[in-house]
Amino acid sequence: MNLLVYEQIQRGFSHARLLSAPAEISTRPLGSPGNTVWLVSYPRSGNTYLRTLIWHCFGLRTGSVYPNDLRDASDTAHRVGGYGGASEGLFSAEFRKLPLIKTHEWPTDDHKAIYVVRNGRDSCRSLWRFLRATGYDVDLDDIIAGRHHFGSWSGHYLAWNPAARPNTLFLRFEAMTSDFAGTLDRLAEFLDRRPVDATPPPPVSEAGRGPRWLSPGTSIRTALTAAQDALFDQFHGPTMELLGYPRKPVEAAPPPAAPVILAAPVPATIGSTTAIVWRCWGATYLAEARESARSTLSLGIDRVLIVDHETEHLAKGDPLFTRVIAAEPKHRNNLEKSRIFELVPAQYQTVLCLDCDTRVVGDISAGFAAARRHGIAVVPAPHYDLGSFFDFDVFMREHGVEPAGQMQYNAGMIFYHLTDPVCAVLCRWRDLCWAARDVYSNDQPFLSLAFELLGFRPYVLSPQYNYRGLGELAVGPIRIWHSHDPVPPDLNTDEPAWPPRRFRDGARVAW
Repeated sequence: MNLLVYEQIQRGFSHARLLSAPAEISTRPLGSPGNTVWLVSYPRSGNTYLRTLIWHCFGLRTGSVYPNDLRDASDTAHRVGGYGGASEGLFSAEFRKLPLIKTHEWPTDDHKAIYVVRNGRDSCRSLWRFLRATGYDVDLDDIIAGRHHFGSWSGHYLAWNPAARPNTLFLRFEAMTSDFAGTLDRLAEFLDRRPVDATPPPPVSEAGRGPRWLSPGTSIRTALTAAQDALFDQFHGPTMELLGYPRKPVEAAPPPAAPVILAAPVPATIGSTTAIVWRCWGATYLAEARESARSTLSLGIDRVLIVDHETEHLAKGDPLFTRVIAAEPKHRNNLEKSRIFELVPAQYQTVLCLDCDTRVVGDISAGFAAARRHGIAVVPAPHYDLGSFFDFDVFMREHGVEPAGQMQYNAGMIFYHLTDPVCAVLCRWRDLCWAARDVYSNDQPFLSLAFELLGFRPYVLSPQYNYRGLGELAVGPIRIWHSHDPVPPDLNTDEPAWPPRRFRDGARVAW
């Protein structure tokens, strides 16, 4: 467990519906011994049953990176053979001989591991039910899309890549009961231990408790809706096929796919000095940045990813990015976006800065042209009144600007072309964010304040270039979809100029 992940958990992910972490998610930094064997799975995939099997059949206790991961269930802890000190970094002499430690995190080292995979549909449904039973209001759609601490089911599997990872035993939850003898043999060989009991362990499920631990025969299935089936297939269909799990047919046909208008590749003379840039840290944001980068491949220009050193190893060599640059954040929140221009290599004069949750779905060449002509091109924010944005009028008056309905621009999509006036704006934006770092965490209004203070007027693009999907009007073809929700299949279909379309939470809503 690395410190970055710990800090992110304590701070919370702004895009997650899990606003506070369940007991199983709250973690502490863990200094693991070099001979640690990770017991790895995506949540609700049979990790606790694996621990029960190891205790029942081999007499080996197992720990966890999560304190109180068995929720004070002493009887369950006894049957699982849980060792409580591991989450605190405390290892007895006996446990240190073979530290077997549960984790749902993404890989951070090359320790030995046992990875358990379960049918993704079952894992997502079970995780949703578990969190709901624990008292957390989370949508199944968010679980499917990976908008929570542990990320997506597919992303977790692909990050660990257990079929190819050295010193890793790859197990399937379904086979742990259907072929118990074969599973026991594989565990015995991997652990270099002879079983002390060759019978299946009893199920781990306590009647009357809200959250249930996963054991054979204890999972209660909840059917996915047709829309959720389609969403799951969109995110996880290829991984399901890779693992040989059936791709369940969608009972109702999804809406027709939206035609994507791809921008023509920019001329080579321009392309060599033009780039799209993302700034992120952590596996979850990296997964979003990859999807955003994938949507820009047709542009034929450089794609630059700026990450922290902890995330660099996950992104290094990724073909979706032309360059990966490691630089430690100074803020570790949205204020960090104000520093992007400092970190972009000097060869790039025209830059599109994108938030990780954006996807380019249309022709955006006019945005680059506007930046080269006017210096900066942006889109008004849905919350367009700068002074009423979370009491920002206080900051405005501190800097001698009287609130009078000034426009606030969204900072999740910025085209800029480096000139002296543009550099002055970007530097003022950065400095304003730094000065307010102890009382504010949102960079966006400070960009608009920098425009006001310097008398700089950016070129204003239509909301087509930064459509947030918050229910605002959509007129004409959307060009950049900016939302954690997937791109609606009917985003750019049936698009008369009037009446306009509207989208909220990734779906079309009535006008």
